[in-house]
Amino acid sequence: MNGRASFFGLLKAAKAAGINEIDDQKKEDAKLASALLFDIAAALLEGDPKKMLAWTTVNLVEIANEFGVATADACQPSDMYKPLPPICDVGSPDFRWENFQDTVHDPGPIGPAVEDERKKVVAEKEQQSEIDRRLNPGGKRVV
Repeated sequence: MNGRASFFGLLKAAKAAGINEIDDQKKEDAKLASALLFDIAAALLEGDPKKMLAWTTVNLVEIANEFGVATADACQPSDMYKPLPPICDVGSPDFRWENFQDTVHDPGPIGPAVEDERKKVVAEKEQQSEIDRRLNPGGKRVV
């Protein structure tokens, strides 16, 4: 019950954050539009049509470029969906405890126990099982 309530709270918070972000973006768009209008009005008051045309063209190109970059960034897949390197695959020969151990913090009392268990697992894998001994009396491992 508490899990559902906390998940529902998380969804409500995510929705509120999304609404706030949309509102902030609308405010930014309104600021941009008003800035453009004020600049165009200033150019009209100066009375130099060449300057106004050049300024408008430059600004429109810059705005289009910024929106194009933002759109391209938003369309790229997240790094979360990229495959993990082979050292993260438990079945890979590159998977090693050394790649994941924390060398910054003290492992505390559990560190040596974890290392002992790792050594036990490695030793068990190296031993020939009873099934292997019966199937291959010469000592060659089946699995």
